[in-house]
Amino acid sequence: MSIEINGKQIGGTNHVYIIAEAGSNHNGRFEAALKLIDIAHEAGADAIKFQSFIAEKIVARNNPSYEIFKQNELPRGWHKELFDYAKDKGLDFLSTPFDLDTADFLKDLGVPAFKVASGDITYVQLLEHLGRLELPVILSTGKSTLGEIEKALEALSTDKVILLHCVASYPAAYEEMNLKAITTLQNAFPGIPVGLSDHTLDYICALGSVPLGAAVIEKHITYSRAAAGPDHSFAMEKKEFKEFVSQIRNLELALGRGFKKPTPAESSSITRGRRSIHAAKHISRGAVLLEEDLKVVRPGGGIEPKYLPCLIGKKVRVDLEKDDMLTWSSIDLSN
Repeated sequence: MSIEINGKQIGGTNHVYIIAEAGSNHNGRFEAALKLIDIAHEAGADAIKFQSFIAEKIVARNNPSYEIFKQNELPRGWHKELFDYAKDKGLDFLSTPFDLDTADFLKDLGVPAFKVASGDITYVQLLEHLGRLELPVILSTGKSTLGEIEKALEALSTDKVILLHCVASYPAAYEEMNLKAITTLQNAFPGIPVGLSDHTLDYICALGSVPLGAAVIEKHITYSRAAAGPDHSFAMEKKEFKEFVSQIRNLELALGRGFKKPTPAESSSITRGRRSIHAAKHISRGAVLLEEDLKVVRPGGGIEPKYLPCLIGKKVRVDLEKDDMLTWSSIDLSN
């Protein structure tokens, strides 16, 4: 099954949908947000994704992280300009709503899909609301069990869902990535595209997810890993992200469709690379062939090696020089 996001088919044999996760790496600066869109565009990503949260609606004021959230809010007034800028660059603009009102705001803005953060997989009210808005939902599954994912899907009550395997550690370690969980999710929830939200420091795991059938890959981006803020240290800078996207596309080409047959390039060299039966020495016309008269060497194109026993005791119709290729027309098959 595939799901459409802004005209792009996600899942099945379609291209991996690559999301550049800008998150809150704009650090409260509009120009930085534009720069993140530029990075996603120049790398060839399919989408840029931000996080649309209001600090007071996501965390209690007495929580130590409140000020961090407050400093990294994405102002409502920026959204339309960022949306249009991304659209002009050929990017889908996505954002994660963390409350119901923001979900409505994003729907009115024209986002083609919603992203749900791992931490909200049990926020039933938000999930139910998103389901009613009838847009595709990309659901991260960090820190969750299969049972919790099943309940989240029930709350969403829509068939337009993409699941992202995710390890919600920042950064995530290789030994915790458990990429085979992608297959587990595919088997547990057949028909639902599955992808990866990757928080490792490089893109080995992202590449490894592609042959497992990842339909979507999300990766954090930044203009500088040295920048202050919670998500910069494990995000990819411009050059690395561009290489990452390129490697994903190359890997997709290399994986192919799975049909086993000679490729066009192979077809042109099949004869040259295979063997056929050749004369091991000069053989006079009318001579009866003995095993020592023949050898099996390259190139092919003559009598195939499997017919060697059939030639022993047959007469040749023409003179053969050493290394001449035997053909059926050169053999007298009457005796």
